[in-house]
Amino acid sequence: MPCWITQYLKYLAYLCSVVVAPFGHSSEPGLLDVFDPKPHVDAYVSKAQAEYVIPGVVVSIVFRGELVVCEGYGYSNVRTQSRVNPKTTQFQIGSIGKTMTAIAVMQQIESGRLELDRDVNQYLPFEIPNTIEEPLTLRAILSHRTGFEDSPFKGFMYRDATKVPDMEAYLASHIPRRVFPPGEVSTYSNYGVALAGYMVQRVTGVPFAEYAENRIFHPLGMRSTTYREPLENGGPMDLVPGPDTDIAVGHHKGANDKPFAEPYIFLSHIAPVGSVISTGEDMARYMMALLQGYELDGHSLLSPESAITERLYRDRLGATDIAHLMFDGRYGGHKIRTHSGGSTNIKSNMALYPELDLGVFVWVNADDGGSLTADTLHKSIVDTFFINQSKQTSHLEPSLDTSLERYTGRYQTTNRSYSRVDKLAQAGEGIVELDSDGRLRVTRNGTTGVFVEIEDGVLQRVAGELLDGVKLPIERLYAETDARGEVVSLSIPVADIHKISFFESRGFLVYTSLAAFVVAMSNLGLWFWRRRSQVCLSRLNKAAVRLSYALSVAVLVAVGLLARLLVESITPTDLIVNWPGRFEPVLYATTLIAAIGVVCIPLLVWQVITSRQLAFSIRMHDALFCVVFVVTIWALNLWHLIGLNY
Repeated sequence: MPCWITQYLKYLAYLCSVVVAPFGHSSEPGLLDVFDPKPHVDAYVSKAQAEYVIPGVVVSIVFRGELVVCEGYGYSNVRTQSRVNPKTTQFQIGSIGKTMTAIAVMQQIESGRLELDRDVNQYLPFEIPNTIEEPLTLRAILSHRTGFEDSPFKGFMYRDATKVPDMEAYLASHIPRRVFPPGEVSTYSNYGVALAGYMVQRVTGVPFAEYAENRIFHPLGMRSTTYREPLENGGPMDLVPGPDTDIAVGHHKGANDKPFAEPYIFLSHIAPVGSVISTGEDMARYMMALLQGYELDGHSLLSPESAITERLYRDRLGATDIAHLMFDGRYGGHKIRTHSGGSTNIKSNMALYPELDLGVFVWVNADDGGSLTADTLHKSIVDTFFINQSKQTSHLEPSLDTSLERYTGRYQTTNRSYSRVDKLAQAGEGIVELDSDGRLRVTRNGTTGVFVEIEDGVLQRVAGELLDGVKLPIERLYAETDARGEVVSLSIPVADIHKISFFESRGFLVYTSLAAFVVAMSNLGLWFWRRRSQVCLSRLNKAAVRLSYALSVAVLVAVGLLARLLVESITPTDLIVNWPGRFEPVLYATTLIAAIGVVCIPLLVWQVITSRQLAFSIRMHDALFCVVFVVTIWALNLWHLIGLNY
């Protein structure tokens, strides 16, 4: 039969399956007779590649212990025109590697070398400062409740393999600040996971990458998977892999929507976090093992008693949360365990549906639309082939109870820096407000979810897109209240979001900066007025005026530097790898603003009070100048923009 006829019949069968889905598919996974998702995947990927200009995609799907889809689409590297091969193309899977680190940790807990509730300092050659009374434990690390602040800048990623530090040296010199007691607040922590993997290396005496190969990858037949960074001819790989290598790279979109290959990123100093490279075929074997109780082909990674699928904290039951570094929740009425990953313009997602015995892995080598594609394909498959609307929540009636107003306000994620300037880059904010139907509309990172209160302190999603921030299926939010019953935070799996005032928001910083710019411009304009009016000023008054001019110029310089950064093309990779890079002059300028302001503003205040010979309009302008710049300097300090805090 000609190839085009075969392909046509496949698509015809797919279209028929969609049309008759309500009649031919059962909500019970055990009664599903036919599951052929490949035509659906082909169409989905084709549309995504065209819409988002994605060079390459890998999709692996396992169902009932069988590999049903293992496909590669497009190019792993547009520069070398290397095609994606799901069996041989190796690619970074990013933070999905954390789930493998959790297995290694649990293996050592089973052996008795590590303990869940022992202070981690007992396993380390350096000390995590006990600035908080409660000790940090593996229970908190495996649940992303370490209480660490998070900062993915300065030393987090490297383009040159020769500059990558030793794991122990990095962990000892980059200890993040502890801002919450362990176990209380969700704060996604790369450092915490790297620390856990390093503890495995310490107690076994085996390099972590070697340990993972011997105890996880090789027993599962994952021969193309490793935490080791790819090398070429025994030395560091070229910045962009050459034609003889089969290593995929990320791509960013340049002029005319043309994708450009990015340099490879090295992460071996925090290997347990996500330096893993794998293939589509190997990831299929990994999903099979996870769905079969961490066992495959007679090789068992963990004993059933480890209960690695159970959460280590039992305070948010019913909401999406963390279970041994995997996100544990529900989607469309089905239990789901998932983790996404990402590096420089490389996105991946692994979603497991234990009740369906279904696993879906997607890898994409583009950031623009890549994350959305990786994180929504599995949902599309479940929606199409495992119809279960009866268990979804669209039937819930909205509440008109005015107590819902206690949830409204601005929220900011806990997964950020609290002591450095990169707090500004990470401060993803959410808005919770009542809509016209009396429901709560939650907007965060451009994604909106509509929720109703189903019981005190529990919000259930009823309509709209998923609230996630990283495309995680979130159907419930749990509220924390203070002693007065006021809502202070909402729980999401990646990080809790805490209610903040307007003065703590990025919007306040933007408005004060704009006000400073306007006042600085008007102040420089007064230079001509003062000269023309020939106002006689004292020596002290003249010093105050000249300092105000210097302060105004510093503001204009800072704004000009920021405008230049906005116009220039800066990829997320540039920001992370080269931090602070081109942002450093801005930090010098804002620090200069504060330094001049400390001297200038008191002198100007004195001038406003004592210089009766000045025109009333000028005195009022100078008073406004002082107020605006006091507020601006306070806002800059609040966001750590004063001083080289990076």
